Amino acid sequence: MIRWLKRLVKGLAPAGARADSTAGFGFIDAYKRHRNPTPRELLEELKNTAWVCASINAATCAENSPVLYVATDEKTQPAPKCKTHPVPHPKAAFLRDKNKLSKKLKIEEVEDHPLLDLLNQPNEVHNSWDLWELCTLYQETVGSAYWLLVKNAFGVPYQIWPLAAHITKPVRARDSHQVVDYYEVKGAGEIVKYQPNEIIHFKYPDPKDPYGPGLSPLRAAAEPVKLSSEYAAYRLSVFDNNALPSAIISPQEVIGEDERHRLEELWNQRFRRSGTGRVLVAESAMNVTCSTTP
Repeated sequence: MIRWLKRLVKGLAPAGARADSTAGFGFIDAYKRHRNPTPRELLEELKNTAWVCASINAATCAENSPVLYVATDEKTQPAPKCKTHPVPHPKAAFLRDKNKLSKKLKIEEVEDHPLLDLLNQPNEVHNSWDLWELCTLYQETVGSAYWLLVKNAFGVPYQIWPLAAHITKPVRARDSHQVVDYYEVKGAGEIVKYQPNEIIHFKYPDPKDPYGPGLSPLRAAAEPVKLSSEYAAYRLSVFDNNALPSAIISPQEVIGEDERHRLEELWNQRFRRSGTGRVLVAESAMNVTCSTTP
């Protein structure tokens, strides 16, 4: 009876955990003029300084692959069946303190295990480095990373596929008693749904919504990042002479169309690119007004 009740209430979340806590947070700026960026828009901002910072963090995480340990009470438990090797005493003491383990336990590092094999070669496309680097990049950009577990006939995962975080989201149906009913992957003209036990959801904490998608560093810095992108685009348009000429030449007498084209071509040949500082001797009087480059 007790086991049946445990299965009945398993996964049920209290009402407070199911409450909508995101109301009133729909804007990115203090003036409430610009809405929050979507995950796709955040991914489009992953460039320049944002990309450098995110890629450094992702590479650092990928360098530190997971390590598997086994703790055994030699007096009451049999030796591990997997291949292991001893852990140095300082490191073993650290692991005991961190995990609040008894000093009687012998800690060894596992060398050969199906879990390590799965993490080293998660699928046919990605290796261990790809898996952890993508996981961190998505968290740095979108705030969440999702792993899809492909299981065999015995329910044991044998493949891990990272999902595109900008098109994946946890979904809770209206009036549901679950924190997450399913995960939705929305691609081009297709929506795929996965059960919660098929997905591992990594995320950075979001105080506004502790049970939903995470809050990424890029999202937290969205205003200055967007300003930097727009300023760079503006500077590029100025350098490409897009709608803002660097100089305006006004002849003091009327000239024809052919003469105007000849004067433009001559001016560009003399002064464009590396021609700055050269001298032009005009055939007639003219005024030259220069604009200031920002």
